Amino acid sequence: MLLWWLVACQDKTEEPEVEIQHRPDDEGSTESEPSAELEDVDQDGYSVEEGDCDDWDPYIYPGAPEEWNYEDDDCDGYEDIDGIHSGSLSLQAVGIYEGDAYSFEQECTGTTERVEGHLSVSLSCTIDHSQELASLLLGGELEILTEADFVLEEQYSGNALFVSSGGDMEWDSMGSVSLSWSSLEDTGGNSINVYAVLDALYLDVQILGILYRE
Repeated sequence: MLLWWLVACQDKTEEPEVEIQHRPDDEGSTESEPSAELEDVDQDGYSVEEGDCDDWDPYIYPGAPEEWNYEDDDCDGYEDIDGIHSGSLSLQAVGIYEGDAYSFEQECTGTTERVEGHLSVSLSCTIDHSQELASLLLGGELEILTEADFVLEEQYSGNALFVSSGGDMEWDSMGSVSLSWSSLEDTGGNSINVYAVLDALYLDVQILGILYRE
């Protein structure tokens, strides 16, 4: 009997200890730092130190194709086609003063930002006063401003506030702005078509052009 017990003890081998790793947001995860061996956990070619914003998903890494999935696939800080777009736009306007029509054309600048559905738009025109009556009808600065929540699609249309300041007279009026993001498939959402319109009694303004993702 004693001999059988000794043989049984010799045949029994101890199982090696295995450290189970959990995804940080999984149940049972710990806050301990991963070991050096676990750099590039998902084997997508990038570690956290190299900019991988989700080292537990092999489809998320710097430069990955952005998809419409409410994830930041390319680790640029924005989901899907969110981000900051900016650039130059063209202003075209027609104003009526004492029965005569005056037309204006010049460049403006614009910036849009969308993060998790919150959209803000700011278009700005420093008016060229070499154009006759530009100061009177358009002012010194013309700004177009709007904000909106729950903007998650590739197109948006809404009201915009036109504000004229620094000219012979100051005014504000409600107009509209339309935005159309380029598709993820074509350009990764890197550009936006912008069209802002004010249709007032004595002044019609259009601002249009393309803004590009920073």
